[in-house]
Amino acid sequence: MIVRERWFENDIDDYDEEVTREKDYQPIKVWLNRPSFELTKLVKQDHHQLDEFLGQFRELKGKNRNEAMKLFLSFKAEAEKHIEWEEKIIFPMFEEHTGMYHTGPTQAMRTEHRMILEMLKGLADAILHSKTRTDELAETLIEKRLMELFKVHEQKEEEILYPWIDSALWQSEKEVAMAATEACHGV
Repeated sequence: MIVRERWFENDIDDYDEEVTREKDYQPIKVWLNRPSFELTKLVKQDHHQLDEFLGQFRELKGKNRNEAMKLFLSFKAEAEKHIEWEEKIIFPMFEEHTGMYHTGPTQAMRTEHRMILEMLKGLADAILHSKTRTDELAETLIEKRLMELFKVHEQKEEEILYPWIDSALWQSEKEVAMAATEACHGV
């Protein structure tokens, strides 16, 4: 088994030596002088915020349709940012480590992302153009399906994909991902 080991000095990006050598049954060891960062926690927080947005929208929808629409559009924008961050930053890093470029869990998540984006667009259109009771029922069906898909999608990411990503990426790569999410969300 080939194992890469890195020894770091003071800065996460500066290391004295990277050694690749043959080892039997030894885990990869990385010594860092700062606490480790898990993308799983970040993704769970982001999912929770998206769920809160969606819940507030559903609550407000029956009371104030205009405010609910504004809230939904904010939710939609945040969901789109989240998906873009995953697909442009996180997934390519993971694919580089695993070699799973055109198959595997990231491709399954991309497929679900396309479905989510289509449902978001469909729901936005339905909300904007809903005039009859039939339109409202169609809107409700899209909304329910979106919520179901979100729940399953989030569970797969939080319980399977992101723990795997956390174990595959170097700490410095996770920090790059964190900086990218801060830039993406304007933190």
